[in-house]
Amino acid sequence: MTCWIWSDLHFNHAGILKYCAKTRPVADVAEMNEWLITLWNENVKAKDSIYIVGDFAFGGSNDGRIQQLFSQLNGKSKYLILGNHDEKNKGVAKLGWEGVWDIRTLRGENKMRAVLCHYPMATWKNAHHDYIMLHGHCHGNLEEEIPHRFDVGVDAQYGPSPNTLEFYWELAKTQTFNPVDHHGA
Repeated sequence: MTCWIWSDLHFNHAGILKYCAKTRPVADVAEMNEWLITLWNENVKAKDSIYIVGDFAFGGSNDGRIQQLFSQLNGKSKYLILGNHDEKNKGVAKLGWEGVWDIRTLRGENKMRAVLCHYPMATWKNAHHDYIMLHGHCHGNLEEEIPHRFDVGVDAQYGPSPNTLEFYWELAKTQTFNPVDHHGA
């Protein structure tokens, strides 16, 4: 079983095509939805788990399109970290996720640990003990880079496909990390 991480899919969101035109090579929302489903299913297999770190889809709680999209996506276990758009679209949290949180500490194999939150943090739980920070929200536009903090979104540096926890863990190993809080003193 592989654990995948991804953010800011924005299924059914026409506005994202204007905002992120350079990173979403599609003509319209229907094509974007199909593109995202393909990227998801090419990576995530039936036995895998995936954490969506916010902003999964647009649509109301009675919008059957969201449930139909969700049912097409591979993965034995799907988890949601709430993003700003998910909070507005209450139907997203009711899709059948294994768990829904605002923030979550993910514990992988071999002491791999990550704090998942839709919003980037300058410091996070146990950063000084090699926990990494995985976020979305910024669509690759966050100017301040902090080692061990990664934007996991479709439009970010390591997109457009989902990546594994191991992928981000290996990237963190190549970076020098100096905590910005009192633990770095």
